[in-house]
Amino acid sequence: MGNEYNVIEEAVITCACGGKVTLTSTVPNLKIAGKKPLYLKDILGAPVSCPRSINPCTKVASISTAGTEVNVSATGLTYLLRTDGFKTDKGRAVILKNPGQGTSKISSIPSLENQDVVAEEKALKEENIKIEEEVKTKYELYLLRKSGEVYKPIRPSRAFRKADETYVNNQKESDFDNIYSHTLAFVYLVKNNEYIEYKIYNSGGVNAERVKDIYYHDTKNEVLRKFIPLEEDTSYKVYYSNFQLKSLTDIQKLPKLEINPKTLGKKNGIYIKDIDSIDKNEIEQKLLNAQTPKNGEKDSNIIVGFLEDIIGEIEDLYEEYYTNYKLAFSHNKKIFDDIKEKNSYAYTIANIVDYFYVSSSESKEYRDNLSILKNCYSKFVEMIFFEKRLYNYVLDLKDIENIVHKDTNKKAFSFYKMLENYKKNFFSFTYLFPSKRDTVGNSAFRYTNEYIRSIPYMKNRSTHSKFIMYQNLFYHVDQNQDTKPLMKFTGNDDYTLVKKDAKQVLAHIVFCLFFLDDFEEDLKNLIDYSKVIQIRDEFLIAYRKITPLPKIGKSNISNINELIEKQEFYNQTVLKQNAAQQENKNFIQKLFSSSEKNNSFLEDYKQLDNHHIMKSFDYFYKVSFKSNLLYTPNDIQYYQEQAVTSPKNILKTIKTKFQKGDLEELLLKYQSCSIDKFEYVVGSMNIIYSLCSTKIDLDEEIEVNGIFASEDIQYLLTFTDDIVDKRIKLEDADKELLLGEYQISEYFDEYLIKQLLNELLFLKSNDTAKAKAQSFFNKYQNLAKKAMSEENEKIEPLDLDKDIKKLEKEFYSGLKFISGVTDQIDKSLDKFLENINQYSEYGDKLISKSRALQLGLAFKGYSSMMAIASMKEYIYDNTNKDIKSTIGFVNDFAGLNSALIGIMQNKEFGNIAQTFLDKIYKNQANKNIIKNLANNEFLAGAGKSFAKVSAYAVIIINALDAIKYKKNEDYDALTATVGMVTLNIVALFVTSGTPLVVFVSLSSIAYAIVMLKLEDSAFESYLKRSLFYKDNIYLKSKDKKINGFPAKYLLETTNRKEELESINSEGFTSAKKIIDFIGENYETNELYFDTALKNELSFLKSSLYGYKLDKERIKSYQKVKTVNGYEINFYVYEGLKIPKIIADDKEFKLFFSPYKDEYLEINKTVLIDNNGVFNFFPEENSYFLLNSFTNKIKRENHSSYIIVTSSLIDLKYKVEFKDLNKIATSNIVPKMDCAIEIASLEQISFEPNDEQLIKRK
Repeated sequence: MGNEYNVIEEAVITCACGGKVTLTSTVPNLKIAGKKPLYLKDILGAPVSCPRSINPCTKVASISTAGTEVNVSATGLTYLLRTDGFKTDKGRAVILKNPGQGTSKISSIPSLENQDVVAEEKALKEENIKIEEEVKTKYELYLLRKSGEVYKPIRPSRAFRKADETYVNNQKESDFDNIYSHTLAFVYLVKNNEYIEYKIYNSGGVNAERVKDIYYHDTKNEVLRKFIPLEEDTSYKVYYSNFQLKSLTDIQKLPKLEINPKTLGKKNGIYIKDIDSIDKNEIEQKLLNAQTPKNGEKDSNIIVGFLEDIIGEIEDLYEEYYTNYKLAFSHNKKIFDDIKEKNSYAYTIANIVDYFYVSSSESKEYRDNLSILKNCYSKFVEMIFFEKRLYNYVLDLKDIENIVHKDTNKKAFSFYKMLENYKKNFFSFTYLFPSKRDTVGNSAFRYTNEYIRSIPYMKNRSTHSKFIMYQNLFYHVDQNQDTKPLMKFTGNDDYTLVKKDAKQVLAHIVFCLFFLDDFEEDLKNLIDYSKVIQIRDEFLIAYRKITPLPKIGKSNISNINELIEKQEFYNQTVLKQNAAQQENKNFIQKLFSSSEKNNSFLEDYKQLDNHHIMKSFDYFYKVSFKSNLLYTPNDIQYYQEQAVTSPKNILKTIKTKFQKGDLEELLLKYQSCSIDKFEYVVGSMNIIYSLCSTKIDLDEEIEVNGIFASEDIQYLLTFTDDIVDKRIKLEDADKELLLGEYQISEYFDEYLIKQLLNELLFLKSNDTAKAKAQSFFNKYQNLAKKAMSEENEKIEPLDLDKDIKKLEKEFYSGLKFISGVTDQIDKSLDKFLENINQYSEYGDKLISKSRALQLGLAFKGYSSMMAIASMKEYIYDNTNKDIKSTIGFVNDFAGLNSALIGIMQNKEFGNIAQTFLDKIYKNQANKNIIKNLANNEFLAGAGKSFAKVSAYAVIIINALDAIKYKKNEDYDALTATVGMVTLNIVALFVTSGTPLVVFVSLSSIAYAIVMLKLEDSAFESYLKRSLFYKDNIYLKSKDKKINGFPAKYLLETTNRKEELESINSEGFTSAKKIIDFIGENYETNELYFDTALKNELSFLKSSLYGYKLDKERIKSYQKVKTVNGYEINFYVYEGLKIPKIIADDKEFKLFFSPYKDEYLEINKTVLIDNNGVFNFFPEENSYFLLNSFTNKIKRENHSSYIIVTSSLIDLKYKVEFKDLNKIATSNIVPKMDCAIEIASLEQISFEPNDEQLIKRK
């Protein structure tokens, strides 16, 4: 628990070397003991006066929430109580020696999980147990443990705690998670087959305890001391354990330390003169040597014994490993963030153009999947009309309403709308059945938008059974005609529009009959149902693998491809680098020789996060890029400290410790001991988590500590298996206690599932680890199957094929079984899913909301991915290491899972793409939802044509199914489906370095790509004005035209600043010079470059949506007195029409600048009163000084400016007014009426100061 008092400015805090930290408080008014207390953040960056002459600590580089309490705060800032987990810039511990006062005391929030550490320690400090510090004893035994080249105090009992850490090491903050696992610590002193049990406590900081912070609690005599008393000159055996042991037999299984005060060997221990002299966290051998009594010096009774603690050694190495990584990552963050920031303009535009370029391989994959969908759907249609018994079954239903009313979740709507979006004429008869079909004799069927017709089979006269009546009109949109159709369609307002289109009616019949469980049993008795399953599976696999090509029509796709292929930069940039695409001949290979180096700008940008991680892991890693286009400064100084060891090298030492055999031997002994079952499970989970949980998202680490991936630690997999086996055998009450009150249970489960996913989702070059993971999971899944209810569940909305759903259900049950979920917990989860937002109010809840979200929703996402990956069509093939770190991918998937669940539980799935962007926007300064941009393409399903399933879709489907389905509520499957696909495309565009100004545009661009058909040549028109379009440019200085890059939107913005205009105002001769121009000048000119990018996206969105402001005829009249004193008639014939979709937007605002000096915000009611039309010249509250305006407008046109902002798009227009009664030559303005019209209305670019002018917040 550590210190409970507010730390004030008079406190004593040092680095591990003894150097004092200078404390300065920013607390405004409060004082304690006459001095100001410190906020937690006050110590971050505080200077350190380190005594070291070589590699001294200079400042506090990190803080942790372990140093405060959530219930100790003021105005959102928490107060400093401890320095647990704090580090200096050299990675050394920051140690609190004295808080500076002892009056203002704050207690931590009690926890059942930590009561054996925190609550009992508190009781000790309150003197419920006698403390015998001054009792004289013959010998005082203090215990140290070996840790690398130094000694440390014995590892004490430690509370479980999740801490958020902040590092600042080169100006920018970096946030990290850290888990301090729960540890119990006991020492058993054995003499003559009798033992005394001591429980070890710590009054200092976590992982920063000093020798005198350690307390030894005699559990039998209830005495607390700072040492172990030895009263005889005889042999004592000392044993250290992380479990409470009940028998001497078990105690003596553990490694022993023999202490005999008469014959003390240096290997086991030494006498020292003064314990205060070694009261440190790290004690060097030379300090111990200096404190050993020399000849002639007074004999000492202080003995220091040296214990072996292999778990402690490995924990120390991990502490150094992760600390050094965080120091490097924090330092390097500013470097890589700057590179991202300075290249994000170029990346954003190139990435969007890349999306609209449809390569031959992408087009082929799209066509292949579409062909499968077409064939499957046409087979379903034929089944209805050519399977006699099925056809009669449909006829007997009489009313199509009897079919579609089963589709409560509008699944058919979703299929229809999305397939129509993939291909506009997908459901037309001519597309599905290009030649007239004759199946039985001359019998056939045909349909149009108006009817469905079938030629009847011959009637069976012997039995008088009817297959098709003489009447062959199956359905007609006009149901009131004289010839009645065989099927009618009544009721249900949801299908009003569907009824008017016969092909839609047929589609709803097909999707309901063959995709809803409601008809399954009936169909099994009518047709060969195995064929239905086969066709449906083919359909669903293709349906999940296809996404729409940009909606620009075949001719426009061809035009744009041709345009891009002729463009130097775009030509090379849209080259796909993965192996599958390299096999396909594309335009790059036609235009360039195979030996020529292609442009990998997009790939280089996406790999920045990987480089950042690797450079922080391996200080000697070489950061290199495939192309030379990415802007990088020349003077980069990556993190390199002589006193700080590279994490890569520390990992090698950790691997050696794992291989040594000491740890394996210790764990086997723990397994053989008679330990309380519950305490064993809790303690063992904490041990495995501390030893094997991922600290850095790298496969290099997994190869060392991965229980499936590493060949060297099979014994840790065996130990984990033993933990799970013992957990599932606990009594239900203990399982529920573990799930409800012990955080380690939640983190252990997450760790174990990530280890499984890391092997089961991927094909790798070595499949040994995959086989081990599969075997481990199969063992518990098979046990779970025996305990599962065999009841059939209704197939859920937006489902994948039934085989996957069946596997998902089994896998989900397996994961819950491994986690020890009981029937009572399961019922609690059901209740939770019925009403998530009210869950905290339930009085009988067994688990926390975060645990319920994990078990009820996150586990579903994990089980779905595992089920999908079990099919060869979907598993990620990573044999070529396209995914640089599979564990990084898994962790990003888990983070995405958590983020999307947070959105879904708040019923925000209707506009999930925008909500997701908002979440990223809010988290950009802190922790990224997706930490590695390189993983995004794979999470989103690998681009335009998904090679694999989309993780976004899997998570959303499961969250919707779990939450909405359990509540028996309908939801619009179409909205959810569109949201999923939109989100995928948004994910492809968003980066961790995306400027904030871009976030407003991205979701609406993605929605346009998914749902709209672009106006002809609109994108082509934008492309010709985009950043990297090559065309003729005029060099004024040389008075000639050359071929180059005009970069219209960029230069028209940067030319507004003299300094930037002087660098380049005419154009660029290469794409590299554009990127360098932005990179070299971005700092201090961010507003100009961000505005230029905003303009690019604004014009792109205008082209995608066709949004524009337009002139509208109006009639407005008023009397105006001119400057000459005349009263004239002032007529206005045109106003500004705002598109209804923009005007109705909740975030719509209209700003008008009559004279380009300031913008006036126009009240929305003005538009409502005028049917969405803005009158520039209202009779009341005029925006112009009309007496002078009428004089000027007679001689020359007048320009004003309009800005429209909304969640959909931001637009700026220049409007030019003219007077139809304009005077061309005379200087005298006679008395003449004004007749105002709009001479021109043009969309123009935003200026950097527009945001300030309209004062938009």
